[in-house]
Amino acid sequence: MLNNIALVVATLGLLAILGLIYREVRSEAGPLERNSIVAGAVVIVVVAAWHLAATATGGSH
Repeated sequence: MLNNIALVVATLGLLAILGLIYREVRSEAGPLERNSIVAGAVVIVVVAAWHLAATATGGSH
């Protein structure tokens, strides 16, 4: 139960960070910079979510 709560909190936190990055990038960066930064952020979020899911379910990576 506690693992599920931690997973939800961590996921919401990662989504909030992604939203902040996207907002900042939209306002100042050019198209190429925007795409590369957003792609990098998406990779970070996917890897973190995969890690959290594996940890929360007691599995290995």
